[in-house]
Amino acid sequence: MASWAQELEQKRLSDRPCLEWTVRAFAAHSLELAGSAHPDGSRIVLVDGVATPLGGRQLTAEEIPEGM
Repeated sequence: MASWAQELEQKRLSDRPCLEWTVRAFAAHSLELAGSAHPDGSRIVLVDGVATPLGGRQLTAEEIPEGM
């Protein structure tokens, strides 16, 4: 089991940047749900009209909000 410090570090490095990117993308109207689904039944998310793969996508360094 991860220690509390490890959990906080994971949130800082992964969860927080992902959440912040998602909120910004919603605000910019860059996200939408496709009418189709992945093989597992989860809805396909479009980012600027491009379908994301099953399991999501990796943020690039340029997409991670400053200070993260």
